[in-house]
Amino acid sequence: MNNDVDKSIMPWFLGPKAENGHYWTEILGEVLEDYIHWRRNFFPEDPQIIHRTDRREYDEWLDELSKQLGYIVSRFKANFPFFSPRYIAHMNSELLLPSVIGYFAGMLYNSNNVSDEAAPITVPLELEVGKMVSKMLGYDDTTNWAHICSGGTVANIEALWFARTAKFMPLVCYDYCCQFNLDFSLDFYGKNKLLKDLSIDECLNIKPHQAISLQIELMKYIMLKNQRNIDFKMSEVVNFLDQSKYNINNQGIHQVLNLIGKEPKILVAETAHYCIKKAANLIGIGEQAVEFIPVDSHFRIQMDYLSKRLHNLNPKEFILAVVGIAGSTELGSVDPIHKMIQLRQELQNSKQQSFWIHIDAAWGGYIRTLFMDGDKNTKFSLETIDHDAQVQIKNMNMWGKTDYVLKNNFLETNFDLKWQEAEVIKSFMAFPDADSITIDPHKLGFIPYPCGLIAFKNGAITKLIKQHATYISEENNLDDLTFTNNDHINALGHYILEGSKPGAAAAAAWLAHKSIPLNIQGHGKIIKASILSAVKFLNNLKIHQSHFFSFDKILNPDVQPCKQGFTFQPIINQVDTNIVCFIVKPMTIQHNSLMNASNSLKIINQLNEYLYNELTIKNKGQDNPYSQPYFVSKTKINCKSYSLDSVQQVLTELGISTEEYQREGLFVLRSVVMNPWHSIAQYSDIDYFMGYISFMHQKLRGYLNP
Repeated sequence: MNNDVDKSIMPWFLGPKAENGHYWTEILGEVLEDYIHWRRNFFPEDPQIIHRTDRREYDEWLDELSKQLGYIVSRFKANFPFFSPRYIAHMNSELLLPSVIGYFAGMLYNSNNVSDEAAPITVPLELEVGKMVSKMLGYDDTTNWAHICSGGTVANIEALWFARTAKFMPLVCYDYCCQFNLDFSLDFYGKNKLLKDLSIDECLNIKPHQAISLQIELMKYIMLKNQRNIDFKMSEVVNFLDQSKYNINNQGIHQVLNLIGKEPKILVAETAHYCIKKAANLIGIGEQAVEFIPVDSHFRIQMDYLSKRLHNLNPKEFILAVVGIAGSTELGSVDPIHKMIQLRQELQNSKQQSFWIHIDAAWGGYIRTLFMDGDKNTKFSLETIDHDAQVQIKNMNMWGKTDYVLKNNFLETNFDLKWQEAEVIKSFMAFPDADSITIDPHKLGFIPYPCGLIAFKNGAITKLIKQHATYISEENNLDDLTFTNNDHINALGHYILEGSKPGAAAAAAWLAHKSIPLNIQGHGKIIKASILSAVKFLNNLKIHQSHFFSFDKILNPDVQPCKQGFTFQPIINQVDTNIVCFIVKPMTIQHNSLMNASNSLKIINQLNEYLYNELTIKNKGQDNPYSQPYFVSKTKINCKSYSLDSVQQVLTELGISTEEYQREGLFVLRSVVMNPWHSIAQYSDIDYFMGYISFMHQKLRGYLNP
C-alpha cells in the first residue's frame, strides 16, 4: 500500500464508482432549484400560463418522453467508460465537479457568448478565464488577449489567421507612408529607419510584436501630426488602410502574394495535428505552404533541420509562422520550444529575419500548472535556462519516491518514478516568449466539451484583427488607440472565428479554475499524478519480459511451455507528457529466455491489430462495455506522415526494413494515461497497470500459443 499518495483531489471528481454521487446529486439539485426560483421571482405578479388542468392533459406526452429518455439513457450505457481507470485509450477521462456544475448552470440560462447583449454574465467570465489561463501559460494577463473556442482546431486556425494578418500589416502601413511621403520611423533591429525606406522583404521580417502595434503607432503619429488640422478625419486614414493594395483581408491573399512575388511558409514538426494543413487551406495560402520538419528518436522536431531550412530560404520565400508542438496528439512528444525561441533570436540578430512562433499546446498546456507556485507567475530567462531547469527539477523532488518497487511473486524490480526530462521542462519554461498558444481545457483541464482556448501574447492584436475599425471615432480621440486590457471588448464575435457559442463553457472553466487554482498546489496535483502514472506504466511495459514471460512457467506451473514469445516495445523510451505508445514485438524462446526474432512488418502489424481488437468495443455504439476489462487506442505511423529519418531508430529496434515500412506502415498501440484515479488506486492496492499488462499478456499468449 502506498501511503505517500496525495488524496486531496478526491472530492474534485465523481469517482470511478460514483463515490461522491450524493454530493453531485445535492449540488446539481441546488442549481436547478435556484434556477426554478429565479424564473418564479421574475415579475412575480405575472400570471401563470400553464395551469394544473393543462398539466393533466399532457400526461400522455410525458409518458412518451419518459420512454424515449429511457431509450437514450440505456443507449449511453454502450459508451466507453471514460471515467474508469480501466480506460487507458483516448484523450477522455473524468470531469471536474465544479466544471460540470458550472456547465449545467450556464446551460440552463442558455447564454450565447457572441456578445454581452446575449451573455452579459458569461462573456466577462470568458475573458476572466482567458486571463487565468494566460497567467498560467506565462503571459502578462494585463496585456495579453485570450478567449474560449470550440477546441484546438479552431484555436490553431485562429492563431495562424492572426499571424497572417500581423505579417502583412507592415506592408499596409508602408503603403500609406509611401503614398503620402510620411516620415514615420520605427526601430528596425536597433536602427531607427523610416518605414517608407524599407524593402518588401524587410517589411515582412518586422518582429511580430512590432507588426501588431505598427498600425496603432502609425495612427497615433498621423493624429498628432494633424491635431491642428480641423479638416482632418482619421476615418479617411482607416479607409485608405482598408483599401490598400497590400490589405489581404480586402484584396485577398492570392492577389497580394502575386503583387509582392513572395511565397509564405509554415514550418512544423511531422508530429503536427492535421488541422495545421487545414488552417493553411482556410487562410488562403494553401496546404503546400506547410512544410513538415523531421523529428528525432524522441519524436521532437529536429532543430538542425529547422535551423538549416530557416537559414537557407529561397529569395521568394518568407516564413509566416513556425509552430511548436507541446504534447503531440499521437505520441505526447514536446518540441524544444526554448530552442525555437533561441533560433529566432539568432536569426533576428544575424539576418534581420523574424517570424511568428505559435505553440500548439492543446494537449500539454496544463502541464504549465507545475511551474506555478501559488499565485506567482514564475519568470524564466532564456539566458539562464539550463540553470533554471535544474532548479525546477530540484523543486520537483517533492513528487514522492525516487524509485518504485514492483513486486510480483518471486520478483522485485526498482525503477525511477520521477519526471525530470530537462529538455521538456525547458520547453514549458519558454512558453511566455511565444506569440500565441493553443490549449484545450476540455482535455487536461478535465472540463466538458467544447472548451478550447487561444491566447495571444500581445492583446493589441484585437484592434488589428477587427474587420471594421469602429473603435476610431470621428472625434479623432487618441484614447481609442490604446489597448486597455480587453476593456473595449464586449462583442466577441467581432474578433474571433466563431459566432454563436455556449456561455456554459465559460461558466464551466471559470468555476473549475476558481475553485481549483491553476498552480502546483491545485490543478497541478492532477497533472503530477497523471505524468507519474504514465512514467510507471511505461516502466511496467519495459519489465514485462522478466515479470510475465521468462518466469511464465514458474508463475503458472500447470501451463504448457510457450513456443512463441513476445514483448512490448515502447515507441519512445521516456515520457514527455502522459501518452505511452508501444508495439507488441514477437520474440523467439531459446533456453527459457526471449531472444530477438526476424519478423515481417506485416506479421507485427497483424499481431498488434489483433490486440487492439481485443481491447476495444468491437461494435461501437452497439455492444455494452461491461465485458471489456481494459481499453487501448491505436494510430498508424507511415511514410506519408513520418519520414524514414524520423522513424529509423524505431525500425532498427524492431528489425524492420525501410522497404517494409514504406509499404506497410506501422500499427501502433496508444495509451493516454490521464485518469486521476490511477495513482490513488494504489492506495487500495489496486494496480490497474499490472492488470492491463497481464490481460494483454494472456490474450497474446493464447493467440500465439494456441
